[in-house]
Amino acid sequence: MMDLHSAIYEKFGYEMKYMRPPKGEYSERTVAYTNTLKSTDNIVTNNTFGGLPIAKFTNLRTGLYSTVVTGLHDGINLRLMRYSDVLLRAAECENEVNGPTQQAIDWINEVRNRANLADLELEDFNSADKLFEQIANVERPKEFGCEFGRGFDLIRWGFFYDSGRLQQLKEHGTVRRSINGVKDPVKYSDIASDSELKSTFDTYRPGHEFLPIVQQLMNNNPNLTGNSANHSTDNSTYFRENGWKVRPVVELSK
Repeated sequence: MMDLHSAIYEKFGYEMKYMRPPKGEYSERTVAYTNTLKSTDNIVTNNTFGGLPIAKFTNLRTGLYSTVVTGLHDGINLRLMRYSDVLLRAAECENEVNGPTQQAIDWINEVRNRANLADLELEDFNSADKLFEQIANVERPKEFGCEFGRGFDLIRWGFFYDSGRLQQLKEHGTVRRSINGVKDPVKYSDIASDSELKSTFDTYRPGHEFLPIVQQLMNNNPNLTGNSANHSTDNSTYFRENGWKVRPVVELSK
């Protein structure tokens, strides 16, 4: 950890200090750093290059250690499901069956209120598709940032099996791979003309929304034949044959 501290100080001229993370909501308190960041600061958010270490669900909040310890070594229980996940899933289910409804809105607002965010209003959502968009691309990403569950959501929603949703993933996943202009807006359409831009979903291939079964395991067990990632097979037909549908992309500002 001190090596990282020294590297950050040498490259960017500021020292790290530890800040208590929040209960779950994403904010500047979920990162560990020292000096208050200014709007003119130009730093990247990749730890390899001296960015901001994520402090969410680490031992920073305990004050018992002098360094950040994460994963299975910090003495903090793993959170398999938080109550906010129960509420947002309940809102999602209610919206799927009856939406949009005030009950779904109330469950969402219970989560938002804990983070001091303004209440949603039912009158702003004229369809179940629009409320789903709010849940899928606003509420859940905000609440569960850095908790590594987004991929499971994308699979169960079928986003990899719909051209509109896959395009949305590419647009949302566009990043700048440089320490220059890190705060400049990025657009997926600019990737062809700007070599510093890349989309994390451009390398996606059908079937690879899942991790492959390790080849050594298949070598040791002839009963294992691999999954879609091993064989690059498309799962969209299976998804639709089960009667599952993908919600269309909805513009929330309209």
